[in-house]
Amino acid sequence: MAPVPPAGLVSLITATPMLPPAEAPHPVLTDDNVSKPPLPPVSTRPQAPSSPSASSPPPANSKNGQTRVAAQLLLSSAVSFLATLLLLWELVDFPHSVY
Repeated sequence: MAPVPPAGLVSLITATPMLPPAEAPHPVLTDDNVSKPPLPPVSTRPQAPSSPSASSPPPANSKNGQTRVAAQLLLSSAVSFLATLLLLWELVDFPHSVY
């Protein structure tokens, strides 16, 4: 299959006059065309009391666990680094044992 020469397809474009489509590709969307009901309105959260009462428990600690994730990432990175060093040590031809 031969490649198309430069400006080889221009004759195909100009041979037939370019006309716009006969009608729009998609009709206008109206409310009658929609089958799902609209989403419910957004509700606001109730405000927490400004002073804690005796009957309510103290607020829970709101840690997001980021330190735990960072520690796990650090540990897995250290293990990967040590495994890489071990593999590289085995690939290097050092006379670490006498035959």
